[in-house]
Amino acid sequence: MTPQEIVDMVESRFPVMMYDGYRENEPVIYNSGGTEPADESDFPLLWPKELKAVLLVYSRKAAIKTTVYVEAEEIDSVTQTIDLPTDFMSLDMCADVDGSFIRTQRGSRFEDPDTIKTLKLIPIVPLDELLYPIRLSYFINLDSYSRDQDLPDEIDVDLIMDYFEALVGVPNTQLCKAVGSVDIDIQQKEIPEYEQQKRECEEKFANIRSLPSATATF
Repeated sequence: MTPQEIVDMVESRFPVMMYDGYRENEPVIYNSGGTEPADESDFPLLWPKELKAVLLVYSRKAAIKTTVYVEAEEIDSVTQTIDLPTDFMSLDMCADVDGSFIRTQRGSRFEDPDTIKTLKLIPIVPLDELLYPIRLSYFINLDSYSRDQDLPDEIDVDLIMDYFEALVGVPNTQLCKAVGSVDIDIQQKEIPEYEQQKRECEEKFANIRSLPSATATF
């Protein structure tokens, strides 16, 4: 499922939706940090800041891990660095094929320090003496995914949607109540219910956390 599909499904939960989560005279803020005008229909994306908040909270609390394998030719022999995956949030573990841990140091490429993040390897032996491939285990930043990019299969989509609903439900209910012509009785929940739902979701996020390795280098 993509972030945009999550947004669409959460929006469908509200009988009346008045909270857009953006100002029409402001540029849309995308997950990449850049700004763009409205899309082809001149209608800005729904809830850009709220989507970012949901994906960041889930990333930090649930701590979803993945592993990539780095071959010798992927390492810059001069700087002893590798380019990190675009969805990299923080390191769990770096080790060679026989399990020997490798110290690391975060950095970025000089030519594009804002977008290309690197990891410098500080092994106790020369690079050519390491046993490849190097195993790099890290925690995923879901906010790095574009709106039309499939999220990892292991995430709890239902839990994310429940949290998203609670996050936008409070301001939406406030707006609905402020407009006398809107029948608030058709809304499914009241503000205290959304606030309680948000707290419960955050507790569940933490319960599915996979803890970092005790030997991880950050």
